[in-house]
Amino acid sequence: MTVNIDGSGRVVIPKKYREEFNLKPDSTANLLPSPDGMGLVLFRLTPKCANCGSERELTVIENICLCEGCKKLFKYKLNK
Repeated sequence: MTVNIDGSGRVVIPKKYREEFNLKPDSTANLLPSPDGMGLVLFRLTPKCANCGSERELTVIENICLCEGCKKLFKYKLNK
């Protein structure tokens, strides 16, 4: 989906996605660079680890948010 950036740098999030991710006017979201550096990833409200639900020390890997503990766990399991 293509969106436009206005003169003030604002992007309108299409209604379909605002409804799907429960983004209301004056909502707070986190915007981070994608892991490949080619785009942006928007997290609604408070991002949480996709594995354990933690809200601390988060990293985005392949568009998945992981806390440091789960990131280390998965690295360990992948290296076995």
